[in-house]
Amino acid sequence: MGIAIARCEFLDAQCIKNVNLHDGLSLTEAPTLLFEFHGSPRGVEEDAQAVKEIVEEFGGSEFEWTSEEGARRKLWQARHNAYWANIAANPGKRAVSTDAAVPLSKLAEAVAVADKVLGGSPFPYSILGHVADGNFHCFVVTDPTKSEELTEVQKLTHKITAKIIAMGGTCTGEHGIGAGKIDDLVVETGQSAVNVMKSIKATLDPNGILNPGKIFR
Repeated sequence: MGIAIARCEFLDAQCIKNVNLHDGLSLTEAPTLLFEFHGSPRGVEEDAQAVKEIVEEFGGSEFEWTSEEGARRKLWQARHNAYWANIAANPGKRAVSTDAAVPLSKLAEAVAVADKVLGGSPFPYSILGHVADGNFHCFVVTDPTKSEELTEVQKLTHKITAKIIAMGGTCTGEHGIGAGKIDDLVVETGQSAVNVMKSIKATLDPNGILNPGKIFR
């Protein structure tokens, strides 16, 4: 029946470093996976042991688990506070959060692609995501007083998104198309598909009053 994993999240080393500083944790500053198991006490223990063996088989280290509520909350604190920790690590700055998703089998490759693109930029960044659905986010730090930085980050985001689409992924896993990914939607689905979407929207919203300026031009 497999392993009953209820949640599986990942954070890169920079995320862990920032969370350690923000929350006074002492996690090893390395790419980190967080799992949550649901089931009976014995079933959870067996699942945790099975995952530990898989982690060791693939070169992972420092696997630890607990069923005690306080200790669990402390482990998950790293994920819950990651965004704010990244902001706190860069006073006076803001973080632009990207959003994309790929088939689960390509998640590691997609994260590596994003890391390579952002690693060649001058902006501090970190990457985290939801392993279960192949969705990941990059937090890219910019100076809100310099509009040119936001413009450059938008270019980087489009570059990453184009690579994700080429891998069979999607330009958004959670955040939606909005105004920033209108062109990406065309690249991903094709103009014909977008035209169908526009016709449906026009039927339901003939006056264009529902969220105007979003998704389509």
